[in-house]
Amino acid sequence: MIVLEHMREIYEQYEGEFEDLGPNLTGAKIGLAVPSYMEIDSLADLKPKK
Repeated sequence: MIVLEHMREIYEQYEGEFEDLGPNLTGAKIGLAVPSYMEIDSLADLKPKK
């Protein structure tokens, strides 16, 4: 089981008290995309927040 870092304390507190149901989605890829309504073509086109 993968535990996100910010969830580790909660996971350790309740470890053994829950049932691991396994993955809820297999074959999915994590990533970012630029929606078609944006006026940029890639994430590289984003400007830093001032």
